[in-house]
Parts: sequence; C-alpha cells; structure tokens
Amino acid sequence: MNIPGQNRKPSRQRLYGLLMGAGLLLLLAGCSLRVTYPVMDWWIKWQIQDYVSFNPEQKQHLKNSLQRFHQWHQDTQLSAYARQLEDLKSLLAQDQVTEQQMTAMQEQAQQHWQVSLDYLLPDIQTLFLSLSDQQWGEFQDNLIKKEAEKTAKMRKASGEKRYRLRRESMEDRLEDWFGRLTSEQENLLRHWSEQLNPLAEISLQEQRHWLQLADELFQQRFDLPPEQQQQAIRKLITDETRFWSEPHLQLLKENRQLNRRLLSQLHDSLTERQRERLTNKLSSFQKDLEYLARRNEEDNLAQRE
Repeated sequence: MNIPGQNRKPSRQRLYGLLMGAGLLLLLAGCSLRVTYPVMDWWIKWQIQDYVSFNPEQKQHLKNSLQRFHQWHQDTQLSAYARQLEDLKSLLAQDQVTEQQMTAMQEQAQQHWQVSLDYLLPDIQTLFLSLSDQQWGEFQDNLIKKEAEKTAKMRKASGEKRYRLRRESMEDRLEDWFGRLTSEQENLLRHWSEQLNPLAEISLQEQRHWLQLADELFQQRFDLPPEQQQQAIRKLITDETRFWSEPHLQLLKENRQLNRRLLSQLHDSLTERQRERLTNKLSSFQKDLEYLARRNEEDNLAQRE
C-alpha cells in the first residue's frame, strides 16, 4: 500500500515486481479504483512489455497468467485490502500515532505483497526460464536505462536544489491527501528534506549489483532443480535491498526511519479539516474495494447458475 511518504523500494517497476505487485501498485491510484482495477491485467502486461520483447508463445503465457492472477486477486485480496484500510482509518483517528505503529501498518501491507508473489511465483519462474539470452540482455539494458532516467534529476542536484526537489515531491503527494499544508507542516518537510541521505546514485549502483546477481542466476537457471530455482527467484524479488552493502543499507535504514518520523509528526499536526479530508479519501478507496469485491462475488455466482 502506498501510504504517503513511505520509502519506495528502488526500481520497483521491474519485470517481476510488476507481475506480482500490481494489485498493490494500483490500490491507491489517483483515479477511481472502479475505473482502474478492472483493467489491471492489461495495464501490467503493457508495462512489462516495455522492458522486454516477447515471442507469441510468451505473450500468450503472460496473458493467461495475468488473467488468472487478476481473478484470484479479486476473489481473495480485495476484502483483505478493505480491512486494512479500516484498520488504517482507526489508527489515524487516534490523537497520536507512533513510528512503531506506522512500521506495523507498513509491514501488514508488505504481507499482502508477499501473498501475491507466492501466487504468481510459478508463472514468474516459467517466464524467467523461457527468456533467451537476447531477451535477458534487453531486459537488463532497459532496467538500467529507466532507473537512470528516473533518478537523473536528483543525481545531478546538490545542496539546496536537492532539498527543494525532495520537498516539492513530498508536498505534492501530501496535499493530495491532506489539502493545503500549514506553515508548521512545511517546516517539518523542510527539516526532513535536509536530513535525508542522498541515495539516487547509490540506488543506481546497487541496481547494477542486483543485476549481476540476477544474471548469475539466469546463467545457472538450467543447472538448478525447480524448487531451488523458485527459491532463488523469490529471494531476488522479495527485497532487493537485502543485497545492498552494509554502509548503503545503513543509509537506507536511516532514511526509512526519518520517513516514519515525518509521518508521525504530520499526523500529530493535522487540522480538523485535513483529518476529515484524509478520512474521506481512505473511506472512498475502501468503498471502491468493497464494491469491486461484491461485484466479483455476484459475477462468480451468476456464472455458477
């Protein structure tokens, strides 16, 4: 779940992440879920094919896999997301929210992501094994290229400009949820932006390191038994930052702690009007999820009759 201010994993939109995480990526999209969710499988397919060119057989496999995933997701996950949003609303209704509570809520959202991964992992494995050397090279080149493009502005910035870019990016996201920020909240953002460790260049370096490990697996893929293949793929996908060097990982941990602290401080600073706006937006997403889950149940029932 993309809670405002949550630290995103580097290069999340990679081939495998798109396959198994799309339900969460779309969960809090800018448009109504009633509009975006029904085309989730088409959207994922379009995104994936921006990284690698598939042959007709692979395209059909991808299409079938995403259709199965989408149906399973409707059958099992929508209600779980709606329940977490209810828990989130209850948490935010408290006078104070601690960093530990924010962490627990993020970990709960991470569990949804893991469930989706476990469902899709056999299909991811099949697709991974079917890639040719040329397709694998294309995927690696596109991944690095897109990551470099995404981080270019921040990597080139320094000092006050970097702080300003951070503040503006976060302010845009927060105002979508809270409305206009107060001077106190702007000061919190200013202090937060100046404390964060610069990770854009580090993220790109670690991206290349991750690709080296992924390439080793690709080169050995036919030498491993199926169960070991799947375990290795899952390890690469679940949390790529586990492969970061210890100094870089420490910087990332510090940033995540700063993000949680900011969220806690922002919550405590909300005006009544901001609280109402935030609650209404969460309620709107929750109603959409419940509507989609109910409509799916009705469709399934109609098909059985």
